Amino acid sequence: MLRCQSNAADSTIEILQMSTVTMAKIKNVLILLTVSLLVIGLSFWLFLYWCTTMPGTPYEGELPAKNTIELQKRLERDVLSLTQLRRNYSKPDEYESSVAFIEARLAGLGLESTRQAVPTERGDAFNVIAIIPGTAKTKDTLVIGAHYDTYASTPGADDNASGVAGGLELARVFKDKPAAKNLLFVFYANEEPPYFQTEGMGSLVHAKSLANDPNIKAIGMFSLEMLGYYDTAPNTQNYPPPLDSFYPDRGDFIAFVGSMSYRDIVTFSTGVFRDSVDFPAYGFAGPGFIRAIGFSDQWSYWQVGIPALMVTDTAFFRNDNYHTSGDTPDTLDWDRFARVVEGLEPVFRAFDER
Repeated sequence: MLRCQSNAADSTIEILQMSTVTMAKIKNVLILLTVSLLVIGLSFWLFLYWCTTMPGTPYEGELPAKNTIELQKRLERDVLSLTQLRRNYSKPDEYESSVAFIEARLAGLGLESTRQAVPTERGDAFNVIAIIPGTAKTKDTLVIGAHYDTYASTPGADDNASGVAGGLELARVFKDKPAAKNLLFVFYANEEPPYFQTEGMGSLVHAKSLANDPNIKAIGMFSLEMLGYYDTAPNTQNYPPPLDSFYPDRGDFIAFVGSMSYRDIVTFSTGVFRDSVDFPAYGFAGPGFIRAIGFSDQWSYWQVGIPALMVTDTAFFRNDNYHTSGDTPDTLDWDRFARVVEGLEPVFRAFDER
């Protein structure tokens, strides 16, 4: 009887010891898991901090007084003209008229332009290209591009008549006072679906042609993608989560957006803009799994290894009129639009010193 009791006691002690060991192991696993999650979380936060941190300080507060009336008039004239046309492959006559309008505007600036065919199953569309030679007699060339087509039959004031108007204005500025390096202005067909990120995308056709051009060394590309929509009210700006922790909730800024593979051009451009212009600007150079960073023509240049970024009012993260019939000229903020376009000049000139 005593022997049985002793065996039972020993068994109980063994069970308790095993339970203690098991609990200790579980505790260690939980500690290790907690520490691992904290390290992963901290690493992810530091990675996003690296993606979002840019040189200089973003401008805050009321914008200083500035007379932009004449520039506003030029931008508004071009946007109004473009929004009278349905700039889409489904309207061939109006698509052709869009090309003719851009060619005429460039000719009025004293610039010769060429057409580049963009073959599709529906026939050729056309990029319009004009170069302003630099004073330094170099192959180094900065590409400034904007797509002129629209989604379906939408008027496309912000998307992307604003980018085209901004490109034409910058061409006017640099025609009168060239940079040291060459500037290549390109107005693209077929950025919108169904050609987006396909072989029929105008910017991809152009990017591939640059990669095979021995006379041009592309040092960077700027996609002017929606420049005219701003809202100073709180909670008017959205982001892919969790980026809302790093940026303001007011849609009153311009953004420089690119791939982390070409972070240098994003940080450089954002820093120059912040140092040169009294206007809020933010930058982001992120990983490819955030698909929105490639939602314009800069994506095409990444495919051939050319550093490229998008200058944007952030499109559908701010503008509810995106890809709708409500994307009309009266929704644009002409003064802020003008300040941004004017502010891009020193950014492009800064490339002369790189």
